[in-house]
Amino acid sequence: MSSFLEQLLILAPPGESPYEYAATLLGNVLPEKAGWFFWMLGLGSIVNAFNLILNFVCIYMVGARHKLGDSSPYWFVRLQYDHSSGVPYIVPNALMMFLLFNGIFALLMQPYIWINYITYKHRTRLAPETGLFFWYGFIFIFDGSGMWISAFGTFYATLLPQLLISPNYAGIGQVLVHPAFLNALCYGLPLALLVAQVITSAQSQIAWHDMLLLEFDVVDNLNILSRQWKSGGIDQSLWNQTLVISKPLLGKILESRAAFVRNAATTGAWYTLCFVFFTPSAVWLLYTLHRTIERKLWVPDLQLEALGPISSLHPPSSRTSGSEQTTPTSAASLAPEYQDAQAQERVHDPGGKTAKKLQTAFYSAMLQFIATGFCLGAAAGSWIWAATDARVNINPTLHALAVILSVWVYSIVGIAVNMFICVRLKAIGFRLPKMMDYFDGVWRIGSSQEKRDSVHA
Repeated sequence: MSSFLEQLLILAPPGESPYEYAATLLGNVLPEKAGWFFWMLGLGSIVNAFNLILNFVCIYMVGARHKLGDSSPYWFVRLQYDHSSGVPYIVPNALMMFLLFNGIFALLMQPYIWINYITYKHRTRLAPETGLFFWYGFIFIFDGSGMWISAFGTFYATLLPQLLISPNYAGIGQVLVHPAFLNALCYGLPLALLVAQVITSAQSQIAWHDMLLLEFDVVDNLNILSRQWKSGGIDQSLWNQTLVISKPLLGKILESRAAFVRNAATTGAWYTLCFVFFTPSAVWLLYTLHRTIERKLWVPDLQLEALGPISSLHPPSSRTSGSEQTTPTSAASLAPEYQDAQAQERVHDPGGKTAKKLQTAFYSAMLQFIATGFCLGAAAGSWIWAATDARVNINPTLHALAVILSVWVYSIVGIAVNMFICVRLKAIGFRLPKMMDYFDGVWRIGSSQEKRDSVHA
């Protein structure tokens, strides 16, 4: 039975050096890239740097709220005692979590870009030492984790309170909204992703490293044999040596592909899970914001008394957060003295500048969620495509397209989301800092109304 290398030699067209033909085929494990690929990588580095700069601008704008009365603009998590068990919800700050992980991702994207550049520009023995296949999966831990925890921040602020006061809040529903379960989902799954991605990325890099070094040895020998063949004779001992060292090559190629598929499938499954969880939370948040803006600003004859007493705004067994600060699930922003200020503002400016600013914030949030949803969908699709289509690894054009997508899509979406955040902070964070409390307490208005409706029913 002929070996893998001998079968490649048989496939060579008549008149062409079989050794050169086999060397060319084996060289596709590190596909040669066209010039546009390197130009796109360089431009992608600039775009990604702009994403990082804009990320810092957003962080600065969040910090500017401190001067306007916010006691702690840079909080990441807070404890909220809304469950009757007394176990706190570890509530993430959706905005700061996104900015934190997006900043880390943008920083790590720079070495990722230039490692790709060096690996494919200089297709030498330096390539397997760059750790390229480890970086393929590793850096996306931070992008995926940031989006997941941010989606949970949205969930805690909108859907969770609706579940807590639902008339069906019993049986398995008690387990699904229990703080221990939700906290484990919020922070445990990103930790599991970190472990899984580090392991699968390391395995992929080791398999690719071993395969590529062996491929270089075989190709070097084949190139020598090709020159000898064109001269009229070959070194039989060199050919025998090449046959011996090439025996494990096919197995290493298949092993490298399998390791990459595991890594890509893990990333694709994670982004798919993020998309499935993020979409309903984002849609519900937009619906709740729209309903609240209409109730507070666009309906001038609405009285705050119609919303019920303040005591009804607390969820079951509500307690004070350990930080003693206003959280997205606290009713401090709806204290009586604050209601008076809100009522005056509504009377003096119904449907005017205040409404326009909140409307601007609403539409910026909507565009932000659309961009984020597109990013999650594109990321999930591209990674699943890379995992299921073997041509991505060997076809130069498809492989270049996959790499460029990973460089450009995340950076452009990051820029878009940061711009929408800046617009929203500009609309309600600087000129109208009190309007932020509309968003901090937005679920309480809807929740109390739902609660009274369920009680009446």
